[in-house]
Amino acid sequence: MGSNPAGCTLMKQKNNKNRKILIVITLVVIGFLLMPIKQSCKVPGYSCAYLGDDGEVCYIYDLQPIFISILEGYFSKDFPLKFRSGEECY
Repeated sequence: MGSNPAGCTLMKQKNNKNRKILIVITLVVIGFLLMPIKQSCKVPGYSCAYLGDDGEVCYIYDLQPIFISILEGYFSKDFPLKFRSGEECY
C-alpha cells in the first residue's frame, strides 16, 4: 500500500518535541514578565521624594510586574496593577 507508519510516528514525535519547546519558552517569557520590580514614585521619570517625620527623605514605591513597569514607562501613566505599595525612608 505504500504507507509508512514508522515515518508517521517520527513526524509525530518531532511535532511533540517542538510543541514542548514552545510551551517551555512561553512559560519562561510569562514568568519573566510577571517578575516583581520595585518602582519608585509610581511612574518612571517622576520625582516623589518628601521629608519624613524624622527628617529623613522618603519615597513612595509600588512592587509590580515588569510588564506593568514597561507599560508605565511607555505611556507615562500609573497603572493600578501591583503586588503592594509602600514607602521607604533613608
